[in-house]
Amino acid sequence: MMREKNRSRGMVGREGTVTSFSVAFLILLSLFSSPSVHATTDASVPVSTLSWRESMESAIGVLQNGALTATEEETKAALATLLLAAQRGHQPAAYWALAVHALGNILPYDVSSATADSSSSAAPFDWLDAFIRNMEQDPSIESITSRLRPIDVPAALSHLNHAAQLGHASAASLLSILQQRQLRKDGWATEGSERRTAAISHLLSEFTSSQPALPSSASLNSKSGRPAPVEQPTSGLILSAYKHFYGIDGTTSSCTAAANFYQLAADRIVQQKLETVSPGPKIKLSNEMVRLEQEYARSGSGQDKSSEDDVIQYYKYFADLGDVEAMVTMGIVNLMGAYGIPRNYERALYYLKLAAEAPEEQRMQGSHVGSRNSASHSGTVSGAGDPAAKAYLGFMHQHGYGVPQDNKTALRLYRDAAREGNGYALAMLGRMYLYGWSVQQSAREAYKYFTKSAETQNAEGLMQLGLMYLHGVGTKRDYSKAQVYFSRAAQQGNLVALFNLAQIIHAGLGVPKQCKSAVLQYKKVIETHTFIPAAQRAYDLYTHGYTDHALFLYDILASLGFELAQANAAWLYSMGFGAIDGPSSRDQSIYLYKLAAQQGSADAHVKLGDLYYSGDSDLRDMNKSAACYWVASDLRHAQAAFNLGWMYQRGEGSLPKDLHLAKRYYDLSATLSPDALAPSRLALVGLGVEYLFHMDWPTLVDQVVTFIGYDPLVVGGLLLCLIALAIVRVVVARL
Repeated sequence: MMREKNRSRGMVGREGTVTSFSVAFLILLSLFSSPSVHATTDASVPVSTLSWRESMESAIGVLQNGALTATEEETKAALATLLLAAQRGHQPAAYWALAVHALGNILPYDVSSATADSSSSAAPFDWLDAFIRNMEQDPSIESITSRLRPIDVPAALSHLNHAAQLGHASAASLLSILQQRQLRKDGWATEGSERRTAAISHLLSEFTSSQPALPSSASLNSKSGRPAPVEQPTSGLILSAYKHFYGIDGTTSSCTAAANFYQLAADRIVQQKLETVSPGPKIKLSNEMVRLEQEYARSGSGQDKSSEDDVIQYYKYFADLGDVEAMVTMGIVNLMGAYGIPRNYERALYYLKLAAEAPEEQRMQGSHVGSRNSASHSGTVSGAGDPAAKAYLGFMHQHGYGVPQDNKTALRLYRDAAREGNGYALAMLGRMYLYGWSVQQSAREAYKYFTKSAETQNAEGLMQLGLMYLHGVGTKRDYSKAQVYFSRAAQQGNLVALFNLAQIIHAGLGVPKQCKSAVLQYKKVIETHTFIPAAQRAYDLYTHGYTDHALFLYDILASLGFELAQANAAWLYSMGFGAIDGPSSRDQSIYLYKLAAQQGSADAHVKLGDLYYSGDSDLRDMNKSAACYWVASDLRHAQAAFNLGWMYQRGEGSLPKDLHLAKRYYDLSATLSPDALAPSRLALVGLGVEYLFHMDWPTLVDQVVTFIGYDPLVVGGLLLCLIALAIVRVVVARL
């Protein structure tokens, strides 16, 4: 695959910088780390009777369950155990656990490092990957709200400092984010403080991306005291890529470096996705891309707790009545996990077998009460049935989800569904012929099935056909066609196709190299898999009343370069939500809006323009406001165009009073959005009245008289009209 062909390009030329970054990192971190904040050590904790690993595993288990099972005394004992393990055993995973607890139990614990022995070769812990993985395994919001606690950032900073010094790369990447956040919280206190914290933040991110992540002290070299190097974490790659692309925190702007970092991070995500090919399109949730300000304007509070339960109950109700489409939907929801429902293969198998065995008349009618008892979990699927349900059952048999793994059964189900033109089944048949699973391997047969699948616009078929053209397997190599099919599959949300499209643009295969375009495509892969689900969790926290925790999560995602999170965090700060109050909340909001505007967000430009136009007295600047509105107007934002018309009508700031330009922007606003039509029309009426009142009447009369001559009747009529207009003007002025 294209993914494998270029996966080694990302870190070219960076190996020589590892040592210098490591030394500088440790020196600066020791100079500027905050005072230690630890839990009180309890000497009664029986750490000596257990190994460090067993003690840490037990203590982390207590903290993970939180208030669900642990008492306050048990929690204190667990914290003391971890602190003792961290201080005496030099365990970075213990410091990480203490930091997670201090951050309100939002982020995942590093169980893998805590329980790994010296011979372990497991992949390094990455908090961002673990966070998304935990969400996929248990998407219900109740699983996290039940164990939340207050956030204590200073304590977390102390623990993260110690973990980072012991080589915990995830701690270093998170510490970089929190250091910058803490600087904003302090209100950009002094110029020296800003430079110092920005330098540490930059150095931490460089250290995280260049210095390999490190395991627990179980694998420390007893002679050198230095951990053995392993792979760097995804979060560190994303952080460095974002800073290099936009030149943030003193980082030198470099599209090439950003593309390489983003490529490595996206490659890791796609590699995980290649393990299974999800059936059908991704189930889109209504709260994935919510902008809190717009939600607040619609609902009045923005905290509408009517979650996706209504949607699930709707489909479940009709599925139980025998609606085949609802059965398939409930099968997919339970198979893939969505709408706050964890994966349940037994329920998925139940609904999909019902739909796969549904008689033709039931499929045509859409509802057949009582048919729910007609299927058996152990019976053989037969009859007409729904082709999509058969394809998804084939997926379950192929991968052994809820049933024994059986390629032959999967092949039969795929063929049954393919006869009725199911695009996913055709694509899966192509894969079976391509790799020789229960059939004779044949690239030509695979190409034939992928072509048929692509004709149905199935994303998997389009992506696989793109790969055939890319590598010249089963057909002649054609980079242009590969790009076309990858683009069509990517439009349907296929991550592998999107990544391969970015690879083509990045490498310049059949097209000119476009670094910026490749970066944006890589970034979209990361956002789709990582940022959007995490933002969904933040929104769930917000709607359940946990605004501090939602803001903290949005703030972390904002630091990693997610524009939606930047806008939502900025709005929360501007509304006074979160633990930070006073002037610094405004500064936080402005800083985050600027980051979002830097990524081309028209909404962020408008918000900045509003703050400069009508904000606090020390912030008002009509020229800056107009500049923000100009940029947003060029990005086709209706509100920005209207605001520019308003400023031209009044001649505010350095803008001249120009009624003609005001009309032009009012007209533009009306064309950009139907919602702006009525306000623009009202503004144009007022503009017309003002135009009449400011006309040069003597000059106008002279021009008109010169044009029509000195006919007494015409001149008399004109004078009467002018007198009438003057009377109207006087009356209006007195109102």
